[in-house]
Amino acid sequence: MMNIGLIYLGEEDYKTALKFFNDSYQVAKGQESKYLLFYVLFNLSSAYYFIEDFVNAKVYTDHCKKLALDLNIEVEILVIEMIEAALDYQKSGDLPTLTGNYKKITQRLEELNEFEDQVFICDWFCKVLIRQKEYNLLIELIGEIYPKLIETDMVRRTVRMTEFLEVAYSEIGDYESAYKISKERAKMLGGTSLRNGAVQDSFMDNYQNFEKDMYVDKLENTVKLLP
Repeated sequence: MMNIGLIYLGEEDYKTALKFFNDSYQVAKGQESKYLLFYVLFNLSSAYYFIEDFVNAKVYTDHCKKLALDLNIEVEILVIEMIEAALDYQKSGDLPTLTGNYKKITQRLEELNEFEDQVFICDWFCKVLIRQKEYNLLIELIGEIYPKLIETDMVRRTVRMTEFLEVAYSEIGDYESAYKISKERAKMLGGTSLRNGAVQDSFMDNYQNFEKDMYVDKLENTVKLLP
């Protein structure tokens, strides 16, 4: 059930994800695995955070932090500290402090040679930045891990980062970079290149006429033209 919830979480269908996470929580409470319970609690706190139910997000984050401390594994503690920092930001609005906490957490994960968790935290933080419309900061932070990321076999995470970058570049009006990163993603997903100049012109026209509410529809029409 938790894996199904993660699919919906990835699709940003947080209310459906919550249904599966709550069902998983009922099961996990009766299991001996504290690790399973930790990740169910973490997913619950994440989902509540992204539907802006900060009260429940705080409740599950506190439960999760206690469990992480009981497990005494630094990676889990660092992961939950990211949500704590984001919850503090909701009260203070202090983006430099939030960014500083993010960088301290990811730097420590790098020291621990936990690159996959570093990417996971970046993915999570990027969702926060998208919501706060901090697009330039998002581009900067992904740029710090992207060169190493594309050398790994974490294709799903890499594709996810290109999606964040595409949105960010489009929002700041850098349509050329948005086009390039989307073309790069097409290669990752099995395409080789855009078929011809007409397709490229169609793609660029979509960006140049960019309207946020129409974004998905326009990209879907473009994707149909890909080889």
